[in-house]
Amino acid sequence: MPTDDQDSLNVITSAAIALFESAARFAVHLQGLCVEYMWEQVGRPQGSAVSKKDDEIIGTYGPDPVTQDEYELGAVVFGGLVRGDKVSGLLANARVRLLKNQIVIQERTA
Repeated sequence: MPTDDQDSLNVITSAAIALFESAARFAVHLQGLCVEYMWEQVGRPQGSAVSKKDDEIIGTYGPDPVTQDEYELGAVVFGGLVRGDKVSGLLANARVRLLKNQIVIQERTA
């Protein structure tokens, strides 16, 4: 005859198995979507132009972004997130911005 501890263990084991099976099905579903994502943390050198559409200024090494227009990229603090287009899911076809780049600006050097 099973003990209360064995009954509890059986219930927990069954619940865990159901959870893992559900997570595995969800992962297979996401993999089947074939949507490409890219995190834009690297690839932009210091001194690059700032895009109001793609960048969010979260800090400055001097210039005031409210009163000045003469500034450039100082550093990418947290890169933005883009995904592929809604039809094919491929980045090569189109890029849909999900999150802007969070950047620090500096005085323009050139």
